[in-house]
Amino acid sequence: MTKEINVNFEKPKGSTSFMIILLLFISVGMFANYMYIPALPLIAHDLLASNGAVATTVTAALVGCGISQIFYGPISDSFGRKKNFINRLNHSMCRNYSSYHCPFIKSTYTSKVYHGN
Repeated sequence: MTKEINVNFEKPKGSTSFMIILLLFISVGMFANYMYIPALPLIAHDLLASNGAVATTVTAALVGCGISQIFYGPISDSFGRKKNFINRLNHSMCRNYSSYHCPFIKSTYTSKVYHGN
């Protein structure tokens, strides 16, 4: 005697549009990195720093991205992905503002670690 279980998996409403928006934001972030790398000599000139010191900011952003994955995974599991996504967008505006207004290379390192998440 086997019991037949009827499980109805319905796709949540709006999940396709949310996924498209999510993919667009991810691609914009990658595009921003590709724009940042050719501008490294200009950034070095503006901050009065060496090219190597400015190139280290790319590493700082990647380190920040790696560290943030440890925290954002459990946070999104606990509170939901949509709330976490909106919260990260708000933080992204603050991070962009802080990166833009860094007067020295050392403050740029801190900003880029924060910007990586």
